[in-house]
Amino acid sequence: MANSAKATRTSASKPRSSTQSKPQALSARKPAGRSVPPAKSEPSPKRASAKVTRRGAPAPASKKVVSKAASKPAAAAPPVAPKRAATPARAAVAAPVSQPLPPLASSPLLVALRAEEQRAVRRALAGEPTLLTNSPRARDAAIFAAAASVARRPVLVVSPLAAELVEHAALLPGLDVAAFGTFVSPSTAAASKRRLERGGSLLVVVEPAQLFDEALHALLVKAPLALLGIAAAHACSEHAHELSPAYVSLKAALPAFHAPVLATCTATSAQVVEQTAEAIGAAPGAVITGQPPELSRSAQVVRSSERKNALFAAILAYGAPGVVLTATAQEADSVFAELSARKVPCVRAHAGMAPAERTASLRRFTDAHEQLVLVTQSPHANATGLAGCPEVSYCLGSVSPRPDLSFVVHYQAPLSPEQLFEDLAWLAAGKSSLVLADSSDAALVQALLAQQRIKPAAVEAMAQALAQLAEDGSAPSDTLALRAGTSRRSAERVLGAFADRNLVVRDGAQIRRRTSPEQLAADAQLLSARFAALRAADSARAELVARYVTSRHGTAPDSSAAEVSVPRYVRA
Repeated sequence: MANSAKATRTSASKPRSSTQSKPQALSARKPAGRSVPPAKSEPSPKRASAKVTRRGAPAPASKKVVSKAASKPAAAAPPVAPKRAATPARAAVAAPVSQPLPPLASSPLLVALRAEEQRAVRRALAGEPTLLTNSPRARDAAIFAAAASVARRPVLVVSPLAAELVEHAALLPGLDVAAFGTFVSPSTAAASKRRLERGGSLLVVVEPAQLFDEALHALLVKAPLALLGIAAAHACSEHAHELSPAYVSLKAALPAFHAPVLATCTATSAQVVEQTAEAIGAAPGAVITGQPPELSRSAQVVRSSERKNALFAAILAYGAPGVVLTATAQEADSVFAELSARKVPCVRAHAGMAPAERTASLRRFTDAHEQLVLVTQSPHANATGLAGCPEVSYCLGSVSPRPDLSFVVHYQAPLSPEQLFEDLAWLAAGKSSLVLADSSDAALVQALLAQQRIKPAAVEAMAQALAQLAEDGSAPSDTLALRAGTSRRSAERVLGAFADRNLVVRDGAQIRRRTSPEQLAADAQLLSARFAALRAADSARAELVARYVTSRHGTAPDSSAAEVSVPRYVRA
């Protein structure tokens, strides 16, 4: 299992002071940790600071994920569901069945969930593969942590935003958390392995590439799972706005875990929901729709020359604190300058700024003592098509930067209805949202996506460059970029897709392939077709968002209109 960076654990009483990017936050923050208790021992109390230990002996200082803050009540072991047949494609999504579910022990984490989230957790732990739709990513940590708090066996969660999920779950009391992936250190991975081998109540978070990791499969034979969680499961469909390459073969990967599945997905089209339910083996009655908080939503059609005036009027009406989301970093600078000239207290944060300056701005915004407006770009735009790509999570995350936000304003049309849903999930019930745009934004969205999406030709060219390596050979990413004839940025995106698919492994600055040249070429062709499908649907999605804006009302767009037809051979 790949593991290179570090994961974190912080006190449940200490709020987040910064909204750095996930990998940066995990390595920059140095919260208090605690030792891993030996097997068959009582949980040790919280300590201000401690080191990861092995059999009572001190180990080199390192941050860790495995921890426990409080004991929790034991729950009856849920029965394992029999293997279900796949749901036929395009089946009608029925309402959840109202039959009574088996009793389930309660916990503070479970009680804190929304009604539909509790129903989804109960159904999945009872052995029924379940899909929870209209579920923002900010809720993933709470949902799967609640399941782990009442299960007597480990709950394993696969997430494209694994580092962020670990960070949020580590803040919750009464929960053991373990992690595997490129974002954890070797010492943390070793501690997580020892803790998983002991079994019992535990939340295990892994990256999508671990779906096919044979070492993890062997480890789970010794510690059977109570539940397998799939976060952002919509990224398995060729009709979704984004893609996780490991999820392409999600249906084939699940049997190795021998556990019922609880999957979450964002607000998306019915076609994507049906394909996701089919991939996890969920019946139509096991698809549960989440109910997001009621917001005051509106859209306003304005000319480019009038947008700043409209934005200024909206900020005065809503009142700070709030967030203004722009399509580009240059537009963020322009809006920040305009608001500053009009004496509006504000800060900016985008990828074009120096990391220290960006972090200082975000820290100032999250300080509850100042009522500011944050001008930034959405971390949910995800134009590359890679679910959880660090490039789009450079400063903010799924969780709201502060809980008292009054508004979210999109200065231009968002890239997709899925992005709009995730952006508005930052707001509490009763708060306000506004989209400022005009018909020209459809062309802007298409241009941005065409520029930032992974190009299918780059995928195939990189596969050919990797095929030239010797059986156990490796090469730097810069060298591979030259051989493939692509830019370094494009090469890093493609290599990220290959790593997610478990086709390559990084050893420091070196890249080596995991499979034969023939298998690599076949998988690259599949990924190339999937990325081509994403690009083909971008035009329809841009027009869909434009229709929402120009309709001059704040109702949610019908994302089913963005469905496109792709050849069946594209699907795994």
